[in-house]
Amino acid sequence: MWKYTVEVNGMMCGMCEAHVSDAIRGALPVKKVTASHTKGQAVILSEAPLDEEALRQIAQDQALFAEEPAEAKTQGRAVEEEPPDEAADGGGRKYAALITLLAMVLLILLLRFR
Repeated sequence: MWKYTVEVNGMMCGMCEAHVSDAIRGALPVKKVTASHTKGQAVILSEAPLDEEALRQIAQDQALFAEEPAEAKTQGRAVEEEPPDEAADGGGRKYAALITLLAMVLLILLLRFR
C-alpha cells in the first residue's frame, strides 16, 4: 500500500475537495482519495506506486482556482495495510445499540408511570 500527500492550494470548500478528488480518481488508479480544503492537501492511497509527476500536474491544474497557483509538492511512501477504522461507518452499530437501549428504558418508564 502506498500513501501520498499532495499539497493543493486554492481549495475553498467541500465542492473544491470533490473536484480535486474526482480529478485524481479519474487520472490515476487509486484506492482512496481524501482532499481537505482546511489542510490544503489531498491524501491518496494506492495499491502500487503512482507517477508523482502526474500527481503534481493534477494538483497544479486544480490549484488554478486559486488567485496565485503555487508549485505542488508531493510526498509519497509505502505504508502497511491499515486495519478498518471502527468509526468508518460513523460508529453506526455502537450508536444503534445505544439508541435501542434508551428506547427500551423509555418504554419501560412510560408503561410504569401511566
